[in-house]
Amino acid sequence: MAPADPDQSPIRSLGTAFSVGRVVADTFTTWLRNAPAFAVVSAVCEVPVFLVMRWAPQPVGAPTIGLVAALIALLVLYFTAWNLSLAAVTLGVVESRKGQRPKIRRCLSVTIRALPTLFGVTLRTIARFVPPFLVACFAYGVLSASECFGESSPGRESVEDAWMDGFLGAAALWCLTRVGLAGPAAVVEGIRSREAMARSRSLTKGRRSEVGAALFMLGVVPLAISDWLGTHQLDDTGAWYASETWWWARTVFGWFVVSPLIATLAATIYHALRRERDGVDSDVLADVFA
Repeated sequence: MAPADPDQSPIRSLGTAFSVGRVVADTFTTWLRNAPAFAVVSAVCEVPVFLVMRWAPQPVGAPTIGLVAALIALLVLYFTAWNLSLAAVTLGVVESRKGQRPKIRRCLSVTIRALPTLFGVTLRTIARFVPPFLVACFAYGVLSASECFGESSPGRESVEDAWMDGFLGAAALWCLTRVGLAGPAAVVEGIRSREAMARSRSLTKGRRSEVGAALFMLGVVPLAISDWLGTHQLDDTGAWYASETWWWARTVFGWFVVSPLIATLAATIYHALRRERDGVDSDVLADVFA
């Protein structure tokens, strides 16, 4: 019997080893090749979010039961739309890696059939996000109370918003490196939401730092650009705002670039981890959609 290779860890024994550089390169290649199709399916899935964010009254003001309920409803709507978009793009990524052109109608039909499971994934993801979210809010409150943002000034509100975005981004990244692959797992493997969450944790275990690095590289920059498009103008009070034109620019950029790109990244990560953990490639994955 040949001696064991000391560099061969159990996590790499079944297939191609997970590589951040390879995942990022594959994501860009797949996204650029299918950008129009992925943009359309992403936009269709996120139409409800657009309608609510554009015309529905936004929950603001002092904390009340009604305000908390409205915020939770927005979170459910947003995460459901995201999981639908991710599921549709996952099918597109699998078909693209098999050498086929993704079909928009097919991607959306598979997503609609999986809606009950994806809704369950949404509720479980939100529950998972609550603890790090509370930690982020606590850290922000401590810094704000300790005057770390400086004395009251026209630009203080913008500084506070930037810090809050950073804390929430860190909380979201922590959550996504654990359960961010539940949507693809539910659709591809045909499992229930609870099993999909466990499957995501199992796939990312031992690779969460690499998964987080890939999400940071291809998530932070597009989101930062989107945020700048939406709030790059300063009013007389020092608060950032967006004109009507720039609001639409941010919306279009989010629909056609940010959402499909990050969804492609998540689907590519799922594909790469399935290859590494299970030795499963695109042909086998595509069979579940036949």
